[in-house]
Amino acid sequence: MSAKFTKPFLSKFREPLTQAGFAQKPDLTFVQGEMRALRMLVFRSGYVYSTRRYEFDCMVGVHYHDVEKLMRPDLLADLMPTISSPICYLRPNGSARDTWCLEDEGCVDDVLSQIREFALPFFDRFVALDDLQRHLESEWPSGSVGTGPDGRLLTLICIHYLRGEKNAARKMVEEILAERKDARPAKWWDFKKLNERLFPTGE
Repeated sequence: MSAKFTKPFLSKFREPLTQAGFAQKPDLTFVQGEMRALRMLVFRSGYVYSTRRYEFDCMVGVHYHDVEKLMRPDLLADLMPTISSPICYLRPNGSARDTWCLEDEGCVDDVLSQIREFALPFFDRFVALDDLQRHLESEWPSGSVGTGPDGRLLTLICIHYLRGEKNAARKMVEEILAERKDARPAKWWDFKKLNERLFPTGE
């Protein structure tokens, strides 16, 4: 991420986000809470050549550490959100803009206001693993909050395993692998690796 954006961004946002209880991590990620359900705000920027300005958005997510240890052990240090959404998708309608520019008047106040109005209720929806499981099983795919279709299945397999429902987890992953055995590797590779981690040969 360009220092031309990072430095002015932090000069405007680090203090108010810190005062709100968020700690800064690398790449303009701010986190709050415990690792079992870590709240995340991930700011992403890009240079828009037509306007010659940097614009940015905000991803809202929750990192469930126990799930991530099973699902993406090689990426634990990267603090990937287990479930996430662009903050614009959490708004009740599409009237608000999707990105901001630091030079725009009222930018900081608008971003902080939307975090309070939309991100905090999102965090309250996903306090525990039960909340995540309920969402993935009952609301998918109608809601705008998600993990992607395969991410949803991988997450549910991990949740069953963590709850001691190993037979259910094994059945789910084996059925998916059987259904996709003739598909291209990208469709089954993550499930194969998860199956090997959860159920090593002989267990």
